[in-house]
Amino acid sequence: MRANGAMRTFSDALTKQSTGLPAVALVLVEAHLWGRIVPGSAGTRFEAHAVGPAGGDVIVVTGEPALRALLDGRISWNAAVAAGLVVVDGPPGDSERIARALAEQFS
Repeated sequence: MRANGAMRTFSDALTKQSTGLPAVALVLVEAHLWGRIVPGSAGTRFEAHAVGPAGGDVIVVTGEPALRALLDGRISWNAAVAAGLVVVDGPPGDSERIARALAEQFS
């Protein structure tokens, strides 16, 4: 799975069990690759190769190896955060909602 595919899979996992979440900008630091997960009236869409975050986005910063480990179930969300492999930042409240949804999905 290429980096873009991993980001899309992450987007699908985040939105599969959670509704009403804010927009998320995901960056893979080694590749300087941004993607955005954007909710809308027709459902959530993934924007590959985004320029960066939009105003108000929750930002998830990670690396491709950590993202793949999360997707493969080799590391839990809480362990990845504790090890500094993933950082979530953004507007108060929204960033906590995203972190909780991700902890649920990748426990």
